[in-house]
Amino acid sequence: MDENGDLHDVAVLAVDDLEDNLDLIEEYLEHEVWSILRAQSGNDAIDLATEHNPDVVLLDLMMPGVNGLAVLRTIRSIEGLKDIGVILQTAYADKDNIVTARRMGCEHFLCKPLTKERLLAEMRTCLKDRPLRRNRERNGAEEPPNRPPPKDKSAVLDNARQLVETGNLVEVTGDSATIDTLRNLISDDGEIGQRLIKVANSTSYGGRYRARTVSAAIIRIGMTTAKDLIRKASVTMRGGLSSNQAAEALELLDNLARRFPDRTATTEGTLALLEELRGTSEPENLIAASDAPAAPANEH
Repeated sequence: MDENGDLHDVAVLAVDDLEDNLDLIEEYLEHEVWSILRAQSGNDAIDLATEHNPDVVLLDLMMPGVNGLAVLRTIRSIEGLKDIGVILQTAYADKDNIVTARRMGCEHFLCKPLTKERLLAEMRTCLKDRPLRRNRERNGAEEPPNRPPPKDKSAVLDNARQLVETGNLVEVTGDSATIDTLRNLISDDGEIGQRLIKVANSTSYGGRYRARTVSAAIIRIGMTTAKDLIRKASVTMRGGLSSNQAAEALELLDNLARRFPDRTATTEGTLALLEELRGTSEPENLIAASDAPAAPANEH
């Protein structure tokens, strides 16, 4: 990490037994760090840390089998890893576990549910005085295979067009959505409902009683989280896009809707606006163009 807090040379190991939580971390860090490794068990985390020597470990506390504290204890016992940066993440403010973790040299904690801003801030704090563990190897090295390539804005436009044409997300893109509208939207899609209930009962949100209905799940995880999950799940399951592709396309569509509410009021108007963006002379500025006034239509 450089003096400006740039994380682009940082290698991360994310550890969580729930795939949805790892997906969220990867989405937050995709364009921020050098590389991201994933582990869904304590044993896998230890193996990957030993093999790849990451700069920071984002370590879930509550995991079945070998839990976060056991992973931390093992890491601190290995000579080559004992000074590695570790950020312990948990849904519970468990004083005893935090005290135990601090005794093992962990001073960085994040409470779930995570936000991108808090995650990046804690990573910068954790790495502030730590030299990168593979700095010499990275100088002049090629991009690692899992580092995202530069964004292709034409692909974002194609993805945005796909979302508009499928029409699956219209009801959840506005601010006026309610629990009832979200529940009704997915009433005929059992996969999305099951996904919401699974997340609501995860260690990130799980309460004393299990959430057994879509309504209970939405109440537990909150409207914003539910909307995001539904939008990403809708795209992944029906549109064939990854969650990251969906997020970029949705950001563009949201920008367009705020800037050009009249033109985006209809499917036809939105598609025409996307085509105008495609015709701009600098493809790398297509997304930025969504925040600027639209180019006037050619008049002949």
